[in-house]
Amino acid sequence: MKCTCSMMPSNVKIIKIGDSEVGIVDLEKTFREIHFLNIEDEPALKEKLLENVRAKNSIPADRENLYTEALLREYRSYVERRYGAKKVSTPSVKQDSRGFLKFLSKFRRGKGGRK
Repeated sequence: MKCTCSMMPSNVKIIKIGDSEVGIVDLEKTFREIHFLNIEDEPALKEKLLENVRAKNSIPADRENLYTEALLREYRSYVERRYGAKKVSTPSVKQDSRGFLKFLSKFRRGKGGRK
């Protein structure tokens, strides 16, 4: 049964975990912080999601697996909704920075030869 009252704090998000609906404090803030860590390894991502959510929420030990799967599902939905399906990956950022450094070195050599 969903709460229809207006007393729900704005920093609580209700998500489905197993057969229950659970309120998670600061879920979107947690997702935003984790997104900018660029964790691409799924087990590491699951661990970080659970760790960060546990910091402000009680998670029963016998339901950790359910929470982990629900958090991953919600996180993926959040990233797609908020940042689009294409996520900037670390390798493309490195490639861009190498390209810039190559450009910069050509620029410096060209400028040095024009005295």
